[in-house]
Amino acid sequence: MIKRILITGLHGFIGSRFLQKASGKVEIIEFKGDIVKKKDFFHALENLKVNAVLHLAAKAHIDACEKDKKEGTAGQAWKVNVLGTANLAYACKYFGVPLFYLSTECVFDGEKESFSEKDKPKPINWYGETKLQAEEEVKASGVKYIILRAVLTFGHPLSFPHDITRIFFQALKSGKAIGVVDDQWFNITFIDDLVDTMTTLLLSNRQGLYHYGGSEVLTPFELALRLARVFNLKKTSILPLSLSKFFAKNAKFRLKHAVLNSSKIKRDFNIVPSNLGKALYQLKSRYNSKV
Repeated sequence: MIKRILITGLHGFIGSRFLQKASGKVEIIEFKGDIVKKKDFFHALENLKVNAVLHLAAKAHIDACEKDKKEGTAGQAWKVNVLGTANLAYACKYFGVPLFYLSTECVFDGEKESFSEKDKPKPINWYGETKLQAEEEVKASGVKYIILRAVLTFGHPLSFPHDITRIFFQALKSGKAIGVVDDQWFNITFIDDLVDTMTTLLLSNRQGLYHYGGSEVLTPFELALRLARVFNLKKTSILPLSLSKFFAKNAKFRLKHAVLNSSKIKRDFNIVPSNLGKALYQLKSRYNSKV
């Protein structure tokens, strides 16, 4: 029997790709209420009879969340990321519906070269703090849950303004010089891999905390060079910059190492991320199409 999945944030960056790729494997139902209103979740779960909830809705931009920080629990970042998640977890517990919560590497400080599920979170930005507090709300609710922390995602077939590989591609194609950070490391995640991973976890009966990141650790500068080579674009327009130079006063909110160790999820589910080079070649046809 196909599982019926209620999804928040269905038309966002990750949700929209999940809709494109997973529709044949699960029945997707969009949550259309207000996530800061507990009654909306209760109404949805009481009437829709779903097998699980996939919670993707969030306020995610680091700098936008920092501006929100001065308002504390009255700010949008806290209301959406923490209060909304708490409301959903409480409703899921009440109706006995498992909850899948997508979290982030930003719950860590970036001081280690990589982070496993055993490492203690220590966020250095408000976005990471709100996502960590949301994780705690999920755990405290007593609901059956999976929390998946994933690293920055790339490669959507549609154009989204914050998709890092599309940003690099469009800049390089225009011939303009671009400054790219060369002293930060990440294992960015191909969006198709993330969707497939979420689908596998949703169809399983497992619960708990998992990390998922891409197959390679590299800098944004190295990523831009790789992308230029794949697309046959000029590398001379890619200029290396430090975090402090690129982000100025907001550099302190960026992780030096945005790297998650995926050993546990590989062991439990035999999930292996795509080779980065092959993923970039897949983007070549996507970005050169009219999609």
